[in-house]
Amino acid sequence: MMSRTTRCALLGAALLCISAPAAFADATAAAPDALAPELSVLAPGFSAAEATDVTFAGVAYRPVSQLPAGHPPVGSVTYRPVVHRAAAYNPVVYRPRGTGTPPDDVHHQNARQIQTVTQIYGGRLDPDGTTDGEFLMGIRTGPKLSKHLQLGIMFDWVRDSDYESSFTTSTPGPGGVNITTKYDYSGAYTDLFPLMGFVQLSLNEKRFISPYGGIGGGYQWLNVTAYDRYGTWYDANFGGWGWQGWAGVALRVTDGVRVSGEAMYNSVELSRNVYDPVNGWTNHETVPMYGVGARFGLAFGF
Repeated sequence: MMSRTTRCALLGAALLCISAPAAFADATAAAPDALAPELSVLAPGFSAAEATDVTFAGVAYRPVSQLPAGHPPVGSVTYRPVVHRAAAYNPVVYRPRGTGTPPDDVHHQNARQIQTVTQIYGGRLDPDGTTDGEFLMGIRTGPKLSKHLQLGIMFDWVRDSDYESSFTTSTPGPGGVNITTKYDYSGAYTDLFPLMGFVQLSLNEKRFISPYGGIGGGYQWLNVTAYDRYGTWYDANFGGWGWQGWAGVALRVTDGVRVSGEAMYNSVELSRNVYDPVNGWTNHETVPMYGVGARFGLAFGF
């Protein structure tokens, strides 16, 4: 019979049959709480009672006996890990620095936050060089594509009226107030309606004073109505493509409200074709509306 030392040497050299070593690696990696697998070692004439502890792959194994007491030794010994659970760890996760391009969800969020800014205003337009000018009012509205750029549409109404009167009488009224009676023997009204798309650029929007400027282009309509002392009425409609340019400053009242003042220039030549039945031809009539003006208003929606 072999000595105990010889048997231990044979046992250590006989780790030839390792059940599922690959499964051991998979199990410990995939499930941190899984036990290491058992080892079955060929050891002819050797029993678990005569075997000693061994270490394999950093795990301590202890021989176990699955045979009843007094049973003759068999050709293999089964080893089980003493206590072993695969090590669980919390890896450090690194995130790469941003490339300067926001993720898609940020783009969608920004898209939902696009604001519509509306400006209402009034002022005067002097298209023919006169000193009195014409009353003007209008509105501009559209989305802000960025903190500096706005696109939109604008609509103006420019009204002018002129009368010719003759002095008739001046009589004292109740309380000594003089009452003057005049007869308007002729008059004329003009109404100009520009409808245009525009682009506007603003600077330093977060500051108290913000300069801005813009340009718009589109179609303009003009209606002229007149009458004379004989009761003759004149009514004509003109149209033409034109443009406007403006520059001004806005003063911040609150985060969403601004008051503004701007100088403007309007350029359009309106025309119409009229058939002359007396001479048998068509006349082409034009009305130039080139001039400067000023507008003051209130903008909100920032």
